[in-house]
Amino acid sequence: MLPVAIDRGVGVAVRRSHGDTFPLLAPDIAEDMLVFLPEAAKPPGAAAFLWVLAEHLDAAPMDVFVHGDLPIGMGLASSAAYCVALAMAMEALNESSSSLTKLELAHLCMEVEREATGVGCGLMDPYAAILGRQGYALLLDCSEETHREVPLDLGDAWLLVVDSAKPRLLAESGYNERRREVAELVEAVRRRVGAFARLWELPVEKLEAVRGDLTPVLQRRLRHLLSEEPRVMSFVEALEATDLKRMGELLVESHLSLRDDYEVSCAELDFLVDELRKLRGVVGARLLGGGFGGSVLALVSQSEAEGIAQEISDHYYQRFALTARCLVVTSGEGAEAGRG
Repeated sequence: MLPVAIDRGVGVAVRRSHGDTFPLLAPDIAEDMLVFLPEAAKPPGAAAFLWVLAEHLDAAPMDVFVHGDLPIGMGLASSAAYCVALAMAMEALNESSSSLTKLELAHLCMEVEREATGVGCGLMDPYAAILGRQGYALLLDCSEETHREVPLDLGDAWLLVVDSAKPRLLAESGYNERRREVAELVEAVRRRVGAFARLWELPVEKLEAVRGDLTPVLQRRLRHLLSEEPRVMSFVEALEATDLKRMGELLVESHLSLRDDYEVSCAELDFLVDELRKLRGVVGARLLGGGFGGSVLALVSQSEAEGIAQEISDHYYQRFALTARCLVVTSGEGAEAGRG
């Protein structure tokens, strides 16, 4: 995996509450203040994160204010960013608690997001939100829970995020189903070849021996997993060489695999990728995040970025009658806590 912390984020301010409730004011998410008692049932939406975290951290009632410039629902891990900011603020306020390491905090936020949303999310998003650094991508090994910083030198290119504006609720999409399929796939391989650390490191002959035992669906999932890991490593090599052409090729290859073998794309995302590839100044593009809606990430020429954004927005509206928001992003620092 190769996540990047970006220059957009979520800020959380907390203070001890004078009562026994958890007032939550989040104008970017809801117009009204959300208030709940700690012993009440889990509330919906943004308040669910606060409720679950309060249980995990045994936090006393507090007033919470949330504000940020990270768009919601675009596949930019806004829920992970919110959870990380909230957890760090709550821990800073609860001075009597023992401090968590950054890795422990990432694991806590992964578990909290799973409980709050019902989505079987992984470690990558909170890990990048906490440990990301400006000017770098993180080559993340989730099995070892370690990373290597890779300089994010894009030459004269920019990262352009194009939002499909298609509503996306991962808990109601095929995201959890894909997680179950991968778990089923790993277990099927393990039964046949024994224990292993990483699927893509198994010898080809062992993988071929088990392939025939898999359903057509799991064969496609296996093909995606086995092709994506080398693509990530190839992208790192291209990034270190500032080889924009190769980066673009790999982005498109990844999208096609996500579309055909992992099957997490949709008509809107495929249209955006296909149309972007036709435009001058676009190096490559692929879907972002968990798929099933959300956004596309494109690598584009700086000098052409404004024209690309206007043209793809026009084409997309003509096809789907939806407005595609375009956002240029750069790398940013990971989360930090402060007192004011």
